[in-house]
Amino acid sequence: MTMEPTTLCKDCLNFGQDPALLTDDLNYTLKPTSLDLRKSARNGCPSCKAFLHHIEDQIARSWTKEAMGEGPIRIKAWPYPEGLGECIVQISRDGEGLQTTDFSFSISMSAGDPGSEDTRTRYRCVEPHSGSAACTRRISDLLNMCQQDHPQCASLVQDAHLPTRVLDLTLSSPDVLRIFETKGQQIKAPYVTLSHCWGKFDPTKLILKEGNLAELTTQFAYNRLAPVFRDAVDLTRGLGLRYLWIDALCIIQDSKLDWAAESMLMASVYAHATLNIAAASSPDSNTPFLRPRTFTPDVHLPFTSTQTGKKGTVALRPLYQNSDNVVGHLGQPLQSRAWCFQERILATRTVFFDDDLFLWECHRGYIPENLASITSLDNFHYGNRSMFPYNKPSRIVASSPPATVRDAWGALAEHWYKCLDEFGLRRLTYTDDALPAMSAIAEHFGNLTKDSYLAGIWKSELHRGLLWQVTDLREQDAIRSSTAPSWSWASLFHDSGSFMSSVLLQPLRYHATSDNDAQLLDVKLDPIHGNLIGQMRRASLHMKGLTKTIILNSKPNQGFNTIAWIPTSQQFELSICLDDDFFFSTCNQSFQARVEVLAFFLSQWNYNYHFRDVVVFGLLLTPATNTRNQEFVRCGTFEVKPGPRDEKELAEHRQRASRMQKLNPRKESFEGIWDSWDWRNVVIV
Repeated sequence: MTMEPTTLCKDCLNFGQDPALLTDDLNYTLKPTSLDLRKSARNGCPSCKAFLHHIEDQIARSWTKEAMGEGPIRIKAWPYPEGLGECIVQISRDGEGLQTTDFSFSISMSAGDPGSEDTRTRYRCVEPHSGSAACTRRISDLLNMCQQDHPQCASLVQDAHLPTRVLDLTLSSPDVLRIFETKGQQIKAPYVTLSHCWGKFDPTKLILKEGNLAELTTQFAYNRLAPVFRDAVDLTRGLGLRYLWIDALCIIQDSKLDWAAESMLMASVYAHATLNIAAASSPDSNTPFLRPRTFTPDVHLPFTSTQTGKKGTVALRPLYQNSDNVVGHLGQPLQSRAWCFQERILATRTVFFDDDLFLWECHRGYIPENLASITSLDNFHYGNRSMFPYNKPSRIVASSPPATVRDAWGALAEHWYKCLDEFGLRRLTYTDDALPAMSAIAEHFGNLTKDSYLAGIWKSELHRGLLWQVTDLREQDAIRSSTAPSWSWASLFHDSGSFMSSVLLQPLRYHATSDNDAQLLDVKLDPIHGNLIGQMRRASLHMKGLTKTIILNSKPNQGFNTIAWIPTSQQFELSICLDDDFFFSTCNQSFQARVEVLAFFLSQWNYNYHFRDVVVFGLLLTPATNTRNQEFVRCGTFEVKPGPRDEKELAEHRQRASRMQKLNPRKESFEGIWDSWDWRNVVIV
C-alpha cells in the first residue's frame, strides 16, 4: 500500500519522518488549528479528509457531543512491546493545550508494505475485500502457524477421517465438482467444514436429495451452488485443500434416516475438520461472505524506517472500530442461530467472516484480522456473555484427566451451563429441534465426563440440572415441545423468553447432600430415531422424594413470587417460579382460587443467598393429562428459605427487604420444615 506524495499536504508528508514515532515521546503537531485541518481536507489532502471524517464521527458517537475545539491538533503515540500500537489525536480547546478533546487511533501496516520488513506493529491493516488474495494468504499463514505451533490443535485433527460425504473440488475443471461418498471406508484426508445460516426456504437452491444423489455424485456445475457455498469452495481451493463438507450437500435433506444417522456424527465432523469456515455475516446462503468491506477508509500517512530508510505507509484507524469489530462479532447473523452454536464449540479451528473483518479462533486463542498476534481465549467477556467459552472443556480435561464422573463435572459443570445459557440466547426455527441442536455438544461432554445424558439433563447433575427456568415467554410461544419431556429445558425452549440453564450457576453453589434428597429410582427413554441424545418419543423419571401439596390462593405473576409462609415450628418462606405454559393456561386469564400443585423436594444448597446461607430447591408438579399411573408433568420450580422466627422479626425482615438492604447472613437449620411433608414415589414425564 503506497501513497502518492503529491496528493498529501506538507504536514501529513512529514508525519512519518519524526524519529519519535517508535517511542512514547511523539508529540507531532499535525495542524496549527482545526480550521487548517478543514481547509486542507477541502484542498484535497486525502489523509486530512479522512482524519476530519473520523473525528467528526467520534464526536457524533460521544454522549457528550463535545465540540472539536479550534486549537492545535497534535498526535501523541505510545508503542507496545510488539511494536507500533496506538496514538491519540489531541485537539486543544483553549489554545494552550490545558483543555483538550482526545480521539484514539490504532497504527497499523500492511503485511507486504516495504516498511514492515523492519518495523513491527500491534495492528494490521484490514483488506478492502474479504475475498482478496491477501486475505486468503493471511488465513493460510494462520492455518500453517496453528498446525506447526499449536500441538493441542494439531493432535485433535491429525487422525481425521473423511465424513460420509464431502465435496471433491479437484476435478479436471474448476467449473465442476462432485459429491464423494466414502461408503464406509476409513479415508484419512484433511477437509474443511462450513457453518452458515440457511435463511428462508428457497426451492431453487441446490441441496442433496434422494432424487439427485446419483447426479451429484457424478459431477455438477460450480455455478449451480448458492453464493455462500461458492465462496466456501473458492476459499477451500485457495487454501490448497481438496475436500469440503456442507450440510445442505452432504446430508440427504429429504431422508429422515440419513438425517438421524448423520446428526449422530456431527460432533466428529466438526471436531476433526482441518478448518471450519463460518459465514458469520451472511443471513442466508444467497448473501456471499467474500465481498467488499463497507468501513470508512483509514488515514494513510507515509512512513520512513529510521533503521533502513525504507519507505512505507502507516494506517490510522479509530480505535473504537477495532473494538467494535471484535465485540460486534456477537451481533453477526450466524451468532444468533442455535444450530450453529455447536459447530463453533466443536470445531478445532474456525475463521469467521464478519461484516468488516475476519476473525481466527482455535484452542490456543483468537486473532482478529486487524491484530498481528494471538490473544488468549480466557476471560474475554462482553457484558454477561463470554465471547469464547467454547473450546475450554476439552482443554481442561486434557490438562488434568478426571478420575471419576464427579471429578469431571467439578471441572466442567460451569462450562456446560454456560453453553446452555449461550444456546438459550439463540433462535430455533422449530422448538422441537432443541435437543438435536445441542446433541453434538452433549456427545462431546459425554465423552469427556462418561456421564449419562437424560434428554438434556446429566444424570450426575440431576439435582442441579432440573432447576432450569424459562420465563417471560409470549403467550403464543408458551407451548411444550412434543419431542422432549416436561422436566427437560428443551421442552420449553424459545428465543422469546429469558432462559437460565440453572438458578445455581452464578456463582456455582455447593450441594449439601442429605438423607432428604430426592432419589432417582429409574429412567426410561424412548428416542424417536434411536439416538439417545436426540428427540424423544417419550421419557420419564421415576423418583422418590418429599412432597407437599401447595395451594395457590392468589393470582401469581410471571417469574418468581413469594406465595406462602409454611407453618411449622419455624417459619419458612416459599417462593415459586411457574413455567410459562402452566402460567398462561391456568393462572393468567381466569385464575380460580385453590389451584393445587405438588412441591417435590430435590436438594439443599449452601451459599450466601440474599439473607441466609441455606436454601432448599425443588420442582412443582401437576397431574399429567391422558397418561397412566398418576404421572406428573413439571409446571415450575420452588425455593424455600428460613423465615423470620416471630412477628417482630417478620416485620423487621419486610422493612429491610423493602429498602433493598441485606440482613446479616446467619446459618439456620431447616429443623421442622419436613414435619408436614410426605415421602412419595412420582413419575415425571
